[in-house]
Amino acid sequence: MVIGVLGIIFGLIGLCCMLVGLGGVALLGGMTDQIAQQSPEQAQELAMFKDPEYTRYVYFTGAVSVVLSVLLLVGSILLIGMKSLGYSLMMAWSFLSIVANLLTTVLGLTAFSAVLERHGQSALSPSSLISLAVGLIFPVAVLIVLTRPGMKERFV
Repeated sequence: MVIGVLGIIFGLIGLCCMLVGLGGVALLGGMTDQIAQQSPEQAQELAMFKDPEYTRYVYFTGAVSVVLSVLLLVGSILLIGMKSLGYSLMMAWSFLSIVANLLTTVLGLTAFSAVLERHGQSALSPSSLISLAVGLIFPVAVLIVLTRPGMKERFV
């Protein structure tokens, strides 16, 4: 039951944050020329928002996060209702979330690092590894709880 409630909370937070974040990136991408004209010293900082590799990476990871948040939200609601589909969705979400966290970190440290370095930013930062560790806590906890003996039989 606790996993379901936490899943609803995390799903709602993830959905709201990713939608607002994607909207902010789109807005900044469209306004970089105007801001650069008003403040030339910020032009270099804002150039990254016009980089096609950066926008592809951000939109792709954002879209994956939105889909995972919706999957978490629906799975958690069904899990609280003790539905077998909720159990299956939460197991699928856990697996997909772990894979997405690992792939996002690897992409961020390899392919995306060239984009960051091109714009004068550090590619290797401890925050990416900390983010990976924190991002794996809940999916691993869900797997541990839902794979305990007798747990699958509780869901109709």
